[in-house]
Amino acid sequence: SVRRAGWVAHTTGPFHVESGPDSFNLTQTDLATTIGHTRVKARQIDGEWLLSGRIDSLTLPPTSSWAVRSGQAQFTVSGLAPHPLIDLSLQADDLLMGGQNLGTLSVGARIEDGATKASLDLGVRGTKRLQIHLTAPVHVMDTGRRADEEARLQITAHDYVTSSNPDSATADSTSLHLSGQLDVSVPVSQLDDDMDWSHWRGHSTISRFQIRRPTGGLRLLEPATAHLDSGALNIEDLSMALEVDRLDTSLIRTVGTIEVTGRLDTIVSNLRLRMKDIDLAQASRLLSLDADVAGGFNGEAVFTGTPDRPALDMEFGAQLPELGLVTMRVRGRPLGWNALAKWRTPAQDELTASLGVPPDSQGWPDWQGARLRLRSSGIELTALLNRWGKLDDLAGRVQGDLSVSDLLQPKLEGVVDVEALQLALLDMQPGYRFDVGQIRFDGGSKGDLVGFSGTSTEGSGRLELGGTLNWPTTFSPELDLHL
Repeated sequence: SVRRAGWVAHTTGPFHVESGPDSFNLTQTDLATTIGHTRVKARQIDGEWLLSGRIDSLTLPPTSSWAVRSGQAQFTVSGLAPHPLIDLSLQADDLLMGGQNLGTLSVGARIEDGATKASLDLGVRGTKRLQIHLTAPVHVMDTGRRADEEARLQITAHDYVTSSNPDSATADSTSLHLSGQLDVSVPVSQLDDDMDWSHWRGHSTISRFQIRRPTGGLRLLEPATAHLDSGALNIEDLSMALEVDRLDTSLIRTVGTIEVTGRLDTIVSNLRLRMKDIDLAQASRLLSLDADVAGGFNGEAVFTGTPDRPALDMEFGAQLPELGLVTMRVRGRPLGWNALAKWRTPAQDELTASLGVPPDSQGWPDWQGARLRLRSSGIELTALLNRWGKLDDLAGRVQGDLSVSDLLQPKLEGVVDVEALQLALLDMQPGYRFDVGQIRFDGGSKGDLVGFSGTSTEGSGRLELGGTLNWPTTFSPELDLHL
């Protein structure tokens, strides 16, 4: 029995071994392994090996995100160390990754002294639509020549289609349609876990990229190209459209575009992302987001740093029919990240949010140390009526100054002053009026309602309002009232 790094192999019956000074012979032996029942045999004479194995029913570990419905694999290793001849072949039907059917997989490899060749073909329902070829003029185990030779990687996709649920048209089904080519060269020594992208060079062309859902999807508008050379990735005019299907006609409506262009480099970058005329309601529906928001969104982000020393500038704006105009500017540098957001309601009231985030060891945001400050000299509450489903009427005016630390587990401090509050609960009469009150936050995520004393909208009786307002974790804040 052998156990190593989660892999297990043990014999299922007796086996026979003959060993001498210059020979070794293992007759055919049955093994139960992590990836299926395996038959192996081995022979060595005068330093030359012959090892072979076969798996007739290939399986994958249940803890893996990969799975196959059925598969076979076989291999042979022959010749002299340290550069033996290696042949490998694998066939897997219905390869699944995270529940998505990627199709039938065929893999072949031949590694010999002076050449390495490997290929992969992947397609849905037996059709070969995705092909990957790796070639190198050297044995990959030849450490003396690996640094001097280059491997060539070629990937071709022709109308390749994969789906999370190919036999269903439910709201959760998603399919990817891809056509394009990738051709890159890389030193053989880079074919390991410590890849250095500065040594890669090549180009890529994408003629079709489309993500489809029952209600619409994301589609590449025109063929896009990218070049990789000495660690620099140049992207030329990558434009995609966010689309929704119209139920009343066969037409498809564009509800926003996304553009990516520029250069990502290990020295200095200039990579630009633009989002234009995004319909937030349709985008939320396409992405199956539980967000009750409508309006238009535009934004731009420019990355001018490097992965090891980031520099990012972003500017976004959203016009929301019920809430008004929301804008945001972000500036990120290795010494710190800052953002300034403003919300201007239809009544021209304004709320300002300023955010400061310290950098981590790589210069990227460390959200645990973030601090947020919210300030407003006055906002009419009418704009928030539709955000609280428990209320039938909401009016009044609030102003405040709040500080928020640790956005992952928010802690708030400060006071929100409320004037002329009027509210009515759904399906309940009458409503209630309160001249003044406060919401006090003392270092937690909940604010206590203090000092709310008033009458009903019919003018009868005296009422005390208490409860808590939870810091909103979604678009709809949580409100707990006691009368």
